[in-house]
Amino acid sequence: MKRICFINLLIGLLPYFLYLQQVIFTSGQIKILMTTWNGDRFSDGRLKVSDQHLERFKNVHLETAWEILRNKGF
Repeated sequence: MKRICFINLLIGLLPYFLYLQQVIFTSGQIKILMTTWNGDRFSDGRLKVSDQHLERFKNVHLETAWEILRNKGF
């Protein structure tokens, strides 16, 4: 009986836990986080980055990117 109650509780809370995993920034939050950006932005606050830069980023491994960011103090 306890097992069934526990499973029902988990199923009932599942949408809540899934909601907690969503990471959605508002345009205001993006602008605050990227205050040093001097370039163009989309209407929702996202940065406009050239296709050339995006192609270069495709070849960067996640671990390498985090290492560089940590060394820069992020």
